[in-house]
Amino acid sequence: MGWAGAPSNSLEAFKLTKTNEFYGNETDIRFTKDNVPVLIHDTAINSYARNMDKSVISETKNVSDLTLEQIKQYNFLIRGGKVLDNYQGNKITTLEEALNWASENNMLFALELKEGTREQIESVVKLVKQYKEEF
Repeated sequence: MGWAGAPSNSLEAFKLTKTNEFYGNETDIRFTKDNVPVLIHDTAINSYARNMDKSVISETKNVSDLTLEQIKQYNFLIRGGKVLDNYQGNKITTLEEALNWASENNMLFALELKEGTREQIESVVKLVKQYKEEF
């Protein structure tokens, strides 16, 4: 989830963890409609995101029903039900973005797969192995 004060499961929350001199983060993985692993705890984005104008998303938007391109159209600026105005424009974090950042910053992740087909899980294992060599 990363450090409090930034949106849950975001690169910004992970950066705050490092700033506060911790070396690891726990995060959750779900898959978009186009099978991209993204970091989010719930099946729907509604508790974490708002429309671009910061208005409430009126209908339930499940991660698995949205492509990465579609899900990037929302602002991920909520933590614990609170809208964090200074994170306007924050996008959902992909697993690859997080692993890339972690490898550049000597940080570790505890990954929790919330769902996934065999192929999706294998894609996560492959990605982690790719970045493991960089740690």
